[in-house]
Amino acid sequence: MFNFSFNLNWPWFKNATSIWTGDYFYKSWKLSQNKTLEIQFSKGGDSIIGAGFRWDTHCSHAGLTIDFSLFRRFLYITLHDNRHWNDEKNRYVNYDDPKEVEEYW
Repeated sequence: MFNFSFNLNWPWFKNATSIWTGDYFYKSWKLSQNKTLEIQFSKGGDSIIGAGFRWDTHCSHAGLTIDFSLFRRFLYITLHDNRHWNDEKNRYVNYDDPKEVEEYW
């Protein structure tokens, strides 16, 4: 996993996590059998300015996440894998094996 982020928040803003006005835009596209692209533009939180980059591998829903925030509005762009990771076998869950699927649900 690689993660880089920074945020500058309003210190006087109270209960920022409970204030949520919803999404301006949200869309999800299935690019292949296992890959999905999601874009979300919303309002909420207490961030004045911020950005983040995250890249996960060898975990459930591994992929790339990029986010930007400015004056309590934020944009998330995510390209991730839809599968779950099997830690014991160090690979994605084999969905053709009912026993293995049952263990991870």
